[in-house]
Amino acid sequence: MIVYTTREEWLTTATELMAPLFESAGVEPKPVRVSVGFPANKRAGGGKTIGECHYMASDGVPQIFIHPELVDGPRGPLPTLAHELAHAYLPVGVGHKKLFADTVKKLGLVDKPTATKAGPDFDTDMQAIAELLGDYPHASLDVSSIKKQKARMLKCECLECGMVFRTANKWLDTVVRCPAECEEGSMQIV
Repeated sequence: MIVYTTREEWLTTATELMAPLFESAGVEPKPVRVSVGFPANKRAGGGKTIGECHYMASDGVPQIFIHPELVDGPRGPLPTLAHELAHAYLPVGVGHKKLFADTVKKLGLVDKPTATKAGPDFDTDMQAIAELLGDYPHASLDVSSIKKQKARMLKCECLECGMVFRTANKWLDTVVRCPAECEEGSMQIV
């Protein structure tokens, strides 16, 4: 067993060790980059996203992010990694549809395809991988003290004069007027 000093080394090795499982599920592994970071859909204090796959890297290599709060017990983030690898290895646009659902089911993940829950078959397959990997070199990040953004200014444009300004969402329930005092109701959010 190797002792990994970084989470990324551990996650990259886990990705390599999972490749045969994907091949036996009929999915061809391809290059990916795996890291720990805040997924775009879950900032501190909101959302449920614990992993995310991005396809739009300039070099074409999918990027996977595992949320830094995630430790996931003795096997670390392996179920989440498997879920995100399925996204990375399947064609862009598949989302959580039938092809994805069938793939993660073959890997041993259970429940809805948007969930990341390991079933008994996944746990059996991961036992040897987890033993080779050793402990996930990561401590869960406590983000409870990070304040959630409460107000977001919306960009508006006057359809009459073209003036661009920002206002809080709460003011959109009232009649928003152009700061240049153009006609009421001639605003659009841009």
